[in-house]
Amino acid sequence: MSFRLALNTVGRFPILGKPLFWATVALFMMGITTIVTGSALEDHDQFCASCHMQPENTYDQRAQIVIHGSGGPVDLASQHYVQDARLPNQSFRCVDCHRGDHMLGDRSTTLLIGANDLVTYFVGVPNQQIEKGSVTSPQVIDNSCMTCHQDIALRVGFPNHFHNKLPAAYTAWRRGGKLRLPEGSPEKYQKDLEAGLSLIRINITCIDCHKGHVSKVNEAQAQYYDLKVDIYPICEKCHLSELGRILGLGQIDEP
Repeated sequence: MSFRLALNTVGRFPILGKPLFWATVALFMMGITTIVTGSALEDHDQFCASCHMQPENTYDQRAQIVIHGSGGPVDLASQHYVQDARLPNQSFRCVDCHRGDHMLGDRSTTLLIGANDLVTYFVGVPNQQIEKGSVTSPQVIDNSCMTCHQDIALRVGFPNHFHNKLPAAYTAWRRGGKLRLPEGSPEKYQKDLEAGLSLIRINITCIDCHKGHVSKVNEAQAQYYDLKVDIYPICEKCHLSELGRILGLGQIDEP
């Protein structure tokens, strides 16, 4: 009876009897399974390091040194693992910076990047540069930064203008993020709080200044950026775009 019903069903929908249809269904299911499995595996740093190999092995080693207390962080990425040594239940992972904001756009981008990395792993030549100052998709990293550091970016007032002027801060505010007054002399910045944020015309990302995988071992660079090398050029780029002039920040001695 069930066999006859199946035949009648195929008869009413001829496409069900075509091999191409079932091959498409099989490929779709394989794709979904791959995405789900990959999403689960990428939550573990060891998986990331095993597939990406170098330089990710180096990044993982830097993290493990911090986690196990055998050394201090040497770059911004490994600095994020300092909390692991203090609070083991609040572990940090590579994917926390590389997954974006968990929305469909970022998820699609990261899946495409992952697919490209997979092809490179088997048939290509990966970029083995250790000290990486750029990434494939800065916007995804920016969105990751904002998932944890939005409170810093949404602090109003001129003393924090290098954060609250970022396009990422404006986007977070427009999406419902709450602006905050600075802790020092908050009464001075009440008008800034009421005015809200404005969008600058030039795209500057968090990682233009805060490069995750560039070593900063000098004590004067404890915040993992170099004022003259990393920060001042970005400041001048923004000032030139928004004010029409540069400020000559490179001529100022570092504090």
